[in-house]
Amino acid sequence: SHSVRASTRFDALLAALIPALALSPEPGTTLLWMVVLLPVTWSLGIVLAVFIHNASHDQFRPQWLSPVVGELAGWCLRTNFLGWKMVHHYHHKYADDPQRDPHCPANRGFWSYANWMQSASMRYLDARHKELHQLPSWYYALAGTLALLGFALVPLSWFLLLGPTWFAAVWMPVLLSGWWLFTVINYYTHPVAENGRN
Repeated sequence: SHSVRASTRFDALLAALIPALALSPEPGTTLLWMVVLLPVTWSLGIVLAVFIHNASHDQFRPQWLSPVVGELAGWCLRTNFLGWKMVHHYHHKYADDPQRDPHCPANRGFWSYANWMQSASMRYLDARHKELHQLPSWYYALAGTLALLGFALVPLSWFLLLGPTWFAAVWMPVLLSGWWLFTVINYYTHPVAENGRN
């Protein structure tokens, strides 16, 4: 759905810091905590991004640990592990193919790519599912509604768990740093060649 894809834009995630701070009882104190904790929260987001990546390659032992780590990291980074793993599989299978890589940078500038990458991955999964399963349109409408609900419930769960101050000072920077790492790595490790391909 359009509202889910709009909420995956990196600039929308950055802008969400403003209402997150405003919802805290003492925005100035929350901002201070955000700044003080930034080295820790930014590092945690990067570690979680690495964990979901490694879990998608089944690198945790014993083997049952990979989906557990992947789901927990996904919850922290507002994504689901299965979808992330599928996108990552296709990314490796068709790396740098502008038509088949789920989030090939192609000729996009960095910020354009940052705002496009997550929604492109979602559209890619939707298209692959429709291509493989050819289910009725009501199924995809229901799936889109459930995705929107999930996108709302993950931040809400963190807001309820941490409270407004720590939601803004801890969870939001963790979320931003994880997606920042995904964006930077995917953009800069797939440069565009002279022939227009990555």
